[in-house]
Amino acid sequence: EKKLNSLRKLLEDTCKHDYVVARHIASLTGKIISMGLALGPIARFMTRGLYAMVQATNAWCEMLKLSADARMELTFWKQSIGKVNGQPMWHSPSAVRIVYSDASNTGFGGYMVEHGLHVVQGNWLEHEAKQFHLEEIGSSG
Repeated sequence: EKKLNSLRKLLEDTCKHDYVVARHIASLTGKIISMGLALGPIARFMTRGLYAMVQATNAWCEMLKLSADARMELTFWKQSIGKVNGQPMWHSPSAVRIVYSDASNTGFGGYMVEHGLHVVQGNWLEHEAKQFHLEEIGSSG
């Protein structure tokens, strides 16, 4: 909570100005990125405008005019920091669907293990079988 309050204050202070010192923008951006595990992937996506400002500077003490993208990102974080905070740090993997399939130059078949057994099978249409045969010749030659 202490980090969140610190970030909120930094956002509030930054949004009040049209020009900001480059070091301040870099510090703010670094703070957001450092909280990336708790904020989720949006932390990287919603700091691109801020990063662009930092990269365009020649000195840490340079005064930079907030770009439209940077201002939009600052507004986003100011309004959304409480909503995006608390992303799970670990997502347990889970198999949603398991699919088995096979094909030949005359037909195909497969099934999906999910809730029950879903089976698909069939023969290729003539033009599909010819295409499959041509691709097979091309890859073996």
